[in-house]
Amino acid sequence: MAAAVRIGVWGAYGRMGQALVAAVAAEPGAELGAAFERPDHPQLGQEIAGQPGVTLEAASEASDLSGRIDALIAFPLPAGLAGALAAARQGKVALIVGTTGYDAEAEAALSAAAADIPLLVEPNMSLGVNVLNRLLRTAAAALPGWDVEIHETHHAGKKDAPSGTAKLMVETVRAARGDKDKVVAGRAGDDCSRAKDEIGVASSRAGDIAGTHTAYFAAPGECLELTHRAFSRANFANGALWAAIKLAGAKPGRYHLAQLLAD
Repeated sequence: MAAAVRIGVWGAYGRMGQALVAAVAAEPGAELGAAFERPDHPQLGQEIAGQPGVTLEAASEASDLSGRIDALIAFPLPAGLAGALAAARQGKVALIVGTTGYDAEAEAALSAAAADIPLLVEPNMSLGVNVLNRLLRTAAAALPGWDVEIHETHHAGKKDAPSGTAKLMVETVRAARGDKDKVVAGRAGDDCSRAKDEIGVASSRAGDIAGTHTAYFAAPGECLELTHRAFSRANFANGALWAAIKLAGAKPGRYHLAQLLAD
């Protein structure tokens, strides 16, 4: 029987961090090897609930992770990316990052890190969303003359709009159609009739909705809808853990969930 993949969780007491710890506990092929939080967190030095022998460590003091974990999972804000990246590179372990929207400097750091470690950065860690994106590519290529609108809905506290996943969906459709479509975000005004070669994007924020993304392909007399609904953060955690298990021990390089699913 193969040894369990040892997982490190960056930001273990955040919303996604707690979902990741729970996902690791439920996965027979993985075990929690390390957990990190901000240096002023009140739980530092205390054992992680349900994880005997694993205590919460300060992210700012993360020591060499080689031999301790096989992969590190992080959903950091831009300010927290550098620490996770440095820890993974020092320990030569796979790094799975579940947030995007980084500036040019951070993107350069990610590209440099991929020369040393297996690295995966995705706007949405859901395996279902990544299959949706594959279906989008097929539909966009097969229905070149159809109108396309993309709608996304998230919880009331989500700050950025459109979501990273919606942007990915737009770029998938544009690429399948030769990058000629103009993107129109948040239609408003007295005349919002469509122009030729447009992709409309709309965002909603309400309640605690984890995430809903729909692409509408419409032509006279018919409409095709492709929708993914996330009911909790568990699906993002499960997707990130699945990727971490896949990339543990892999060769250095920049990976994508679509590539891992195809393999």
